[in-house]
Amino acid sequence: MKNELIEIDATALRFDMDESRELLIGGTGLSIDDTDVAELEETTDGWVAALQLASLALREHSDPRSAIRQFSANHRELGDYLAENVLDSLDPDLLDFLLATSVAERICASLATALTGRRRAQSVLEEIEERDLFLTRLDPEGQWFRFHHLFADFLRRRLEKQEPDRCDELHRRAATWFADRRMFSAAVDHHLAAGDDSDAIDLVEREGYDMLEQSKMITVLGLATKLPLTTRRTRPDLQLVIAWAHALLHHRAPANTALAYIDAALPAGSESDSDVADIRAETALIRAAMTVLDDQLDGLDEAVEACVVRADNLRPWVLSGVAAIASFREVQRFAYDEARDWQRWARPHHRRTNGPFSVIYGYILNGVASREQLDFDAAEAAFRHAMSLARASDEDRSYGSRLSGALLGELLYEKGQIAEAVRLLDDTYNLGAEGGIVEIMLATHVVGARAKHALGQNDQAAERLDTGERLAQALHLPRMAAHITAERLRSGIGASALTVESFPAAMPHDLSDGIVQVTAEKTEEAAIRALLAVGDDDAHHEACRRARALTASIDEQARPRAALNAQLLLTECVAANGANAEAEELLLPILDRCARLGLVQPVLDAGYAVRQLVRRLGTTGRGEVDPAVVPFLDRLSSTPRGE
Repeated sequence: MKNELIEIDATALRFDMDESRELLIGGTGLSIDDTDVAELEETTDGWVAALQLASLALREHSDPRSAIRQFSANHRELGDYLAENVLDSLDPDLLDFLLATSVAERICASLATALTGRRRAQSVLEEIEERDLFLTRLDPEGQWFRFHHLFADFLRRRLEKQEPDRCDELHRRAATWFADRRMFSAAVDHHLAAGDDSDAIDLVEREGYDMLEQSKMITVLGLATKLPLTTRRTRPDLQLVIAWAHALLHHRAPANTALAYIDAALPAGSESDSDVADIRAETALIRAAMTVLDDQLDGLDEAVEACVVRADNLRPWVLSGVAAIASFREVQRFAYDEARDWQRWARPHHRRTNGPFSVIYGYILNGVASREQLDFDAAEAAFRHAMSLARASDEDRSYGSRLSGALLGELLYEKGQIAEAVRLLDDTYNLGAEGGIVEIMLATHVVGARAKHALGQNDQAAERLDTGERLAQALHLPRMAAHITAERLRSGIGASALTVESFPAAMPHDLSDGIVQVTAEKTEEAAIRALLAVGDDDAHHEACRRARALTASIDEQARPRAALNAQLLLTECVAANGANAEAEELLLPILDRCARLGLVQPVLDAGYAVRQLVRRLGTTGRGEVDPAVVPFLDRLSSTPRGE
């Protein structure tokens, strides 16, 4: 012997699948397939004693498979047998410790102290583990433990039978312990186990808004599903939290159900009640939030006004939401200064929120408004701040990071910072972007596809566009669908079925709002690119005519970014039509502006004819270009394309 000590713990003593098979088949002499062995191994958790009992039972049974099913279904008796043989030999204090701690699915020293009053709980837990009393550590540090489920079931039944009042009190202690540590799922479970349904609902009501502000909508809904349906239907404050969570996740039907429960729960004739008026104002805002996510504007004015007049009574979260919805409305009306003004109005409310989610949306919309004004420095600062808020509050892969990362990725792509842009857009796409406003989904799918196409990764680009198209159809988002169609024709990816006849002969006039107008403009861009794809002179002339009309319809002062993109499209049409002198005349001021803004990709993405024009200006046409623009031309000429 070498005086070596080998530690063999309870885990090592448990049988694995192969060992369980050997014991069962060797002990019975019967033919038992792996499915039956696996069922017994899972039922007993590899307990050797339990497996031995199963082996004895099978020897005496004419139908082994039926016996296995019965054995698995009646494992309570097995637990009782084993536990009775173990518990009879324990001293009363240790037995009391086991009974008290069995109410929790998992146990640590602090929780054990709260349940038992014993200060040296960690040493007791380690003693139980060392004595192989069916306690397993769940982490290498030995902070968390759990009892074998058969043993724990027996302990709980014994406690409930012998001391039912104490059992409820232990659950209440556990609920308080978990709630104090913001472990709300376990806290709710223990409240319900104690029969304290109202306390469970109070907890979710009280903490629900904080979880929403941390963008934990799924967590809110998970907690809500634990609560008794008949009781939660009658609690308006709880239903507000549930409605917000569903609305922000694009779950329109269940959000409407929650709102209907609120309407039913509010007393009739209570219009003069201030608390009821606050709830009605908030429900109007939830409906407005769903309207925004549906990419529509109907009813936003009324919802915003209803909340503004009650601003002194409403939660900071709600007022931050008011500003976000108002900013969205102004962006879609092309009133970008007003959109940014709403975020200035919201700053004191942002500072009073408990989490960053509504604040993140505020910075996102501020960035969108700045971007449309070609204030790219302000837009990048807003998007980066939104992302820093999201990452500071949660892991990098949070819902808030997804929202801000998409728009920051789009901006960096347009500035030619491809590597960081693709990383952000890939992260957003891989997380899924079914939530958020259309601007975020456009960045994820359309700009993400454009970046992949620029890198020559056309299969991935096609996947992004296909996924985005399915999403647009499922969520009924015409603006998103129009952008995807235009991108297909720009890149040629998935465009084989799109012809000139696929589009209206002219862009409609007297459009109802900005969203409808942008949808029509993108549809017109797609029609123009379809004409360019035809390739004959008549089609090119028609493309030029329609591109001139589109450019003229966009107010450059009010919509600088939209005007710049329309001018680039017109330049592509004119160059494709062979009018190089006019195309250069159109392109030179665009290059000057893009050079000052650092915009690389919009020029390169305008089309093949513009890229050819850029290459000519970068080689033989340098004398025609402002010297300050020459380095920018060199950058454009040296940027690789996947074409």
